[in-house]
Amino acid sequence: MKLLNTIRRSYSTHLPKNALTFSNRQTLTTTESSICEPTLYFNDDTAECHVSMYPYYVKNGILRQEDKELNDVVKRFDNVCYYTGPERELYSSFVLLNFYKILESPDKLTSANLKKASMLAWCYEMVGTAFLLEDDIMDNTEMRWKKKCYHRQKKIGLTALTDTKLLYMSAFKVLRKYFSDNPFYGQLINLLSETIFITSLGQSADVNTNLEFKKTKNLKTFSYKKYNSIAKCKTGFILYKGPPLAAMYLAQINNKKCLHYFSEVCDKFAIYRQAQDDVWDVYGDFNLYGKLGNDISNGKCTWLIVTAMHHASEHQLKLLQKHYGQENTDSQNIVRQVYKDIDVLSKFSEYKYKLIDELTKDITNISVKPLRELCYRHVEQYIDIDEQFLNYTEQNEIKEQSV
Repeated sequence: MKLLNTIRRSYSTHLPKNALTFSNRQTLTTTESSICEPTLYFNDDTAECHVSMYPYYVKNGILRQEDKELNDVVKRFDNVCYYTGPERELYSSFVLLNFYKILESPDKLTSANLKKASMLAWCYEMVGTAFLLEDDIMDNTEMRWKKKCYHRQKKIGLTALTDTKLLYMSAFKVLRKYFSDNPFYGQLINLLSETIFITSLGQSADVNTNLEFKKTKNLKTFSYKKYNSIAKCKTGFILYKGPPLAAMYLAQINNKKCLHYFSEVCDKFAIYRQAQDDVWDVYGDFNLYGKLGNDISNGKCTWLIVTAMHHASEHQLKLLQKHYGQENTDSQNIVRQVYKDIDVLSKFSEYKYKLIDELTKDITNISVKPLRELCYRHVEQYIDIDEQFLNYTEQNEIKEQSV
């Protein structure tokens, strides 16, 4: 949460300087050369420096021309960019930036190169944003980032799908502008395409599993094996596989062997990150996480339901079988009561600390010292933290009030 609070603080304090507000979004009040010096990327101002590059991504993410016939399209692109970003965790950004800083030669960590790394990180963030917007539409989500989901804005609705296409393609346009002279430009293009493809597989697997459960109402549709497979594709590649490889190409390194021992650790990071998000969906404080979850009513394959199935009695399994995936409040409360009786929050805590022990051992096997240190840092910043979940009673009260 410390990192997230830093990002939120830097975001809110940096808005007036970089025209990220709706009233001034088309006027950039600073130049790229004056935003930040390279030393700032090595201390607590990393988030602020990265956020400060966002207006330039938006500016270059779409074709801006004198042809007034496309002005409405440009304005709409600006609208979706400034409505959705960048106040969120920025996971993929910091994975990429941290990797780049440890892989690049010290003499090449110039202001210009660090800013390019930031732009590359924004490419992955905007692709991630597009996936989140699609998920919100399919899951009928109401709130994200402490405000209405983008598609729930007046006169947006399903037309938000056209905006997701622009977000996807903006990443390739920015890549062309900033990296076409990089010897690994082809690899960067292919990697971003692969990231979208693999994440789409995970998204499709998630949707298909959900549809299968709604059709059959069979809890056996869910399993740890199925869940892990979805998490590795839907969450793992875009957060923990694509960004490190992109950082390697940016540093003009083509040695994938240095990521060999990192791969298994990445998969565990991904599964935990998805499990964490699942717990936030049900027990996360809206004031902290900015989202109202609906995984229970939607009948999603989540870490919570799979864990509950694993520990449930025969009677509890029957209750879950009957009530999971139902939209009525009574059924949802019954599911939450089963979660409470099983004490899924304690199970999540047990999982987290067991995972930390496993990762500590796995990370020692990574021979490249900088990668090893980066993994330890990730555990410290994202896993070994004090989760501020609501208790069972608080969550039930909030759900009842929201109906």
